[in-house]
Amino acid sequence: MLLMINVDDISGEAVPHTIDGLMERGAKSVHVVPAITKKGRPEFIIFVDAPEHLTSDLTKYLAFELGTLGARIIEHRHLIIPYTRMDVLVECPAAGLVEPVRVGVKCFEDEQGLTLRVKAECEDIMGALAALERIGAPLSFQGLKSLVEMVAQTGREGSLGDVTARVPKG
Repeated sequence: MLLMINVDDISGEAVPHTIDGLMERGAKSVHVVPAITKKGRPEFIIFVDAPEHLTSDLTKYLAFELGTLGARIIEHRHLIIPYTRMDVLVECPAAGLVEPVRVGVKCFEDEQGLTLRVKAECEDIMGALAALERIGAPLSFQGLKSLVEMVAQTGREGSLGDVTARVPKG
């Protein structure tokens, strides 16, 4: 189910706390959109994607946190795009990174198996960046993400400075 809530009397500081609380309570995703309502008032429109059995509890949480008087329930169909997962190994032996760091990558393919897009896992990129920073081989988030995704897309080893990335053998 998709819940839609609009509130025009909260500060932006309440938004991250509310998003975290909704996610902790089982929401699948939360999107908050700033908007303008009647009389030029700023408001937030909150969309919460959640299993139907949680909608009552999530609405109660929103009433508690934000003072909302209700929520609109929008019935929807969610089209899931199939993907496979692969790992890319990030290495930097020149700077002392002995053990490769695994970065998970989602691969979106069409019906014929042609890879349409690859997307590196954010948390894995951040973990690899932390490992590189510890050994004095820092890269930008976008630089490492691009390197990992290029390697996943092509299947060939790539490098950026002393940092290399490759698909594991076997």
